Amino acid sequence: VDDTPVGIVSFVEWDKNADIIHTGVYIAVKEKRSIKLTADLQMSLYDFAFETLKVNKVAFEILGNNPMVIKFNERLGAKREGILRQAIKKGNEYYDLYLLSVLKEEWPYVKEKTKYDKIVFPLCVDEV
Repeated sequence: VDDTPVGIVSFVEWDKNADIIHTGVYIAVKEKRSIKLTADLQMSLYDFAFETLKVNKVAFEILGNNPMVIKFNERLGAKREGILRQAIKKGNEYYDLYLLSVLKEEWPYVKEKTKYDKIVFPLCVDEV
């Protein structure tokens, strides 16, 4: 934000055989978190994955103790694929992990219905 790093947008795993990329978005600086920034990041990530990398599916996971983030991503066009029950342990507590995704065939509709300011991500060329 304003040329200051505030978090991470990552392609965690890319299965080139299945054309699926697993992603992650984390805004570490709480003061910079906003619905607009989160939407811009997520939509720009989809844009890059579908338009540049030409993947068929963008997949990601959200902790079940964060229902607002799950609903927010569904409003951005993601679909729930499933739940890994008690898949994460933090301290002495277990949390469900929700699996969400957007497909290449859904992307044109998602892109059309959601207004966002495209963010261009710095990229290590060797990774593409």
